[in-house]
Amino acid sequence: MSRRNRPLLVAPLVAALVGVAPGAGAASPGFTDVTMASGVQALRDAQPTSWWLSGITFVDLDHDGDLDLFMADHQGTLGMAAINDGKGNFTAAGGNCPTTEIHMCLDVDEDGKVDMDMTYTDGGAKWWLNTTATGSATLQLTDVGDVDTRGGNQSRSESLVDLNRDGKLDWVRGAQGSDFHVDFGDGKGDFTADSLLIPEPMGDAEDTGNMWADIDSDGDEDMIINWGGYSSPGGDDYGRMRLLVNDGNMNLTEQTTQLGLPTDHFAVLGVGDVDQDGDVDLIGMTDTTFPEVFYLNDGTGHFTLSSNAVTGVTGSAEYALWGLATVTDLDNDGIADILIDGRYFFHVLRGTGGGHFVYQNDAWGGITHTAEASVDSGFAFGDIDGDGDLDLMGYTAGDPDRQVALYRNDLPAQNWVNIRPVGLPGNKEGVNSKIRIYEAGTAQLLWFEEVLEFSKQAQQNYYAFDQLERHYGLGAKSSVDVTITFYPSGTTVRKNGVAANTTVTIGEDGTNGTVEPPAHAGADAGSSDASPGDDGGPGSSGSSGSSGSSASSGGSSGDSGSGESPAGHSGGGCSCRVGREGRGDRADATASVLLALGTLLHARRPRRRRVTRGVRPLPHRSTR
Repeated sequence: MSRRNRPLLVAPLVAALVGVAPGAGAASPGFTDVTMASGVQALRDAQPTSWWLSGITFVDLDHDGDLDLFMADHQGTLGMAAINDGKGNFTAAGGNCPTTEIHMCLDVDEDGKVDMDMTYTDGGAKWWLNTTATGSATLQLTDVGDVDTRGGNQSRSESLVDLNRDGKLDWVRGAQGSDFHVDFGDGKGDFTADSLLIPEPMGDAEDTGNMWADIDSDGDEDMIINWGGYSSPGGDDYGRMRLLVNDGNMNLTEQTTQLGLPTDHFAVLGVGDVDQDGDVDLIGMTDTTFPEVFYLNDGTGHFTLSSNAVTGVTGSAEYALWGLATVTDLDNDGIADILIDGRYFFHVLRGTGGGHFVYQNDAWGGITHTAEASVDSGFAFGDIDGDGDLDLMGYTAGDPDRQVALYRNDLPAQNWVNIRPVGLPGNKEGVNSKIRIYEAGTAQLLWFEEVLEFSKQAQQNYYAFDQLERHYGLGAKSSVDVTITFYPSGTTVRKNGVAANTTVTIGEDGTNGTVEPPAHAGADAGSSDASPGDDGGPGSSGSSGSSGSSASSGGSSGDSGSGESPAGHSGGGCSCRVGREGRGDRADATASVLLALGTLLHARRPRRRRVTRGVRPLPHRSTR
């Protein structure tokens, strides 16, 4: 047989490995528009053409382990919920559900059911507690009343963070006036209004964003402030920011320039480990111009501008402040991707490694780059069909006929893992915990994430289940080691040999993992240079570390006395969601063949089986 003919015999092997028949019509893998087939277009068409559709959110409203859909209404009357059948098909829900906009989704009363923080009047907020029966399409969400309601222009940007380190989440709000407002939480779903005021550097916090992260890796939460827009101080629209460093006792000191950051002409839209080196970087724009820029953290809170980090996008946004950015992995290749929106844009940035990214909307199937963005909304993401990859939803048109599109992820299958941290009572969702994923049996860090919960009006930073979850691509890796350093206790829990294509719950009390010996005083117990061998082994005493105030007492985390529990339900233990049989092996084999044959294959794979699992500027501020 001549060398010339050999590729013809190899091609059927490649096709068999990825499930594509030889001779099938070639199509570039990417995202497929399923707006009509999923029922989403019918939901949109049931509303008036002039519907002010101002937010899209994936959240498990009925607690059955798949992501439902909420479509918001800025005028507060036509917001609607739709139930997912587990395969990515949506139908309108019944029952009692708020009709405004979602700000944040989290189980704040810790009853095992995700709750929602919603718009109240223009720029205000109100919590709704979820008591819906598991699997019921008749939703039951209860208005908490005045105690957890904040009036107009009191909650345009929001974060949940344990600022006073008492083990209970606090509610931080950007509000009209000269201060950010901090409402201390009781760990049971109630917040005491104005427990603490944080002065706003430029004197007007109404259109100012706030995010919290451990910028300097010292175990407490630092404050990132940004603003810009039609009501920015001074009237000029360009990005401004301040970084306030926390001493661990809620004393915040402005150190922006000392840490290598500009105070002007940079708008921070998100934070995350964009270069995957184990610390928190900043994502944003210089003024309103594209491409996006990053300031990379050296691990101690000192930053350097990353030049030419994004390619393939030009132009500008209308305002600097609008929108939000988040880090995830859409193609499950183990390299961070970024979703970022603003007024009026939505960009999908595919990571190429080392903190570099390329604009991918067009290459991945024509994802529309439009965002509605009148109240920051631009996208939603999450695994709506249970196949292990993240699907997307975005806008295709803005005012006056706002339209959306749902995109199914049909990229080639690769491995993944989902991690659910379960903290002690008061912060059972594990907010501000630090997840680290290592190559199995080594100290090679693959992923780092500090788990954050924040929003910019109707745009959230992540999808929401009853238990908080984070998603990581693994490429061809079949297993990884995982540590979670919980906040504020500093306790680090390790689980080695986590299988790919599973969802794993790890508890602060050591459930489904091993509590590591305490780190030396003042250190982050799970720092990026921690050795995977320091997990204490089977004989670990189970003692917990300390990094300031201890977590709220209460013993075990949730219903965490078991090993495995049905996926999608909110107990502790190993709530594992397993991929389809042979998928990990197939991914390994396919990756090897594709690596050798390069661009030989350009055929779209078939749908994978479901994995089982439990525009125009506004005329004035008042309409934002």
